[in-house]
Amino acid sequence: MQVKDASEQTVGVTYVNYLGQPVATMPVKVKREAKDRVAYHKGWAAFGITKAQVEAARRKAASLGHGFDMDVFMRNAKMERITRTNYSSPHSAQLACDLAMKDGYVHVEVREMKRE
Repeated sequence: MQVKDASEQTVGVTYVNYLGQPVATMPVKVKREAKDRVAYHKGWAAFGITKAQVEAARRKAASLGHGFDMDVFMRNAKMERITRTNYSSPHSAQLACDLAMKDGYVHVEVREMKRE
């Protein structure tokens, strides 16, 4: 019979709850259920394409040696917000678009802002 030295013995510590049942000491990952996102309306916004965007695209096409096609540019251009605020009615956003057209925007549109 072989006797182990006290320094070689490993002592495992187990934890129990108030009922005396063993408790896991490793952290347990709990899967949280996804919260149901409720769709709601955030208002109306005005977006448009500025003359500066068109001129920059023309210069880029000229530097690359390509011809500039306005229709292709209009389909692929990223519209910028005309104002930061959302409007409560589409009529208000349309008024902002009208002012932007007078200011020199090439193309403007009103978009509904909503979270789905």
